[in-house]
Parts: sequence; C-alpha cells; structure tokens
Amino acid sequence: MPSYILQSLVAFLSGIWDSSWIKDFKSVMITERLYGVFEGEEEDIQLMQYFVLFEKYLTNKEFFSLIGMPTGGRRYLCPYCSDNVVETGAAILDANYAKLTPNEPSSTEVTCWVCGNETEVERRDCCQSECKGNVIFTDETTYNHFSNTCLTCGNEQQS
Repeated sequence: MPSYILQSLVAFLSGIWDSSWIKDFKSVMITERLYGVFEGEEEDIQLMQYFVLFEKYLTNKEFFSLIGMPTGGRRYLCPYCSDNVVETGAAILDANYAKLTPNEPSSTEVTCWVCGNETEVERRDCCQSECKGNVIFTDETTYNHFSNTCLTCGNEQQS
C-alpha cells in the first residue's frame, strides 16, 4: 500500500473523529462470520487486522495517536481478545493492544484499545525467567483458552 494513501487516511480519521472513529467504524464494519465467536467479537478481530496494517506503515507515535492509546508504558495482551484470537484460529495476530490504567506500578487493571474491556490483573513476577513482566491475568473461569497468564509474554503461570 502506498504510504501517502495511509497517511491521508490517518489524517482524515484522526482529524475529524480523533480516536472515536474506532467505535463508529466498528458499528458499520462488514465482517464475515467467524467460527467460535459472537458478532461483536468478529469486529474486534477485524479491527486487530487493521491495527496490524496501520502499525506496519506508521510510526509508533502516529499509530498511538490514531487509536487514542497513550504513548507511554508497556503494551500488554488483552485476555478477551487473546481468547478470541485462539478461538478463531487467527493465531497470526498478537492481541497486545492493552495498557495499564493508569500507567503506574501499583495499577491492577488493563484497558484494551480494541475491545474496550477493562480487566483486573495481579502484579507479580512472571514465572518465566527471561520475561520481565509482572502483569498477570489470574482468572481461570472466564475464558476458554486464556487464563493464569502473563500479559507480557503470554506464558501460562504456575498455580
């Protein structure tokens, strides 16, 4: 895709709607039925695919501005979107569009810029020695494929 087309699209979307374009766009997005997910979840998967495209051609600053995500702080996997990615077989997607809210060492919640979900997390070190993450999703009842997981590296934690 020529970069000038994407730059024009970004200027249009962020100049007219700011980050609220995402909600409006999801409401009119045409999607195909995906096995294993409900109607609203299809839009989230499709939106992640658009985000991947935007990230490929935009700088981090431009991308974050486009979707309204704060530039500071580490990105985390969203448990809800990650579960849907596994359920649909869209394993090429990393659902790492969540950030701590607020971005502070004591924060116990992440917010996803794809689905909008706010998820409680525990702050403890990941059991994988090479991972420096300390944001753990501990719920083992809500999702079929994603529980007791480090939201930095995606590895399942020891109970």
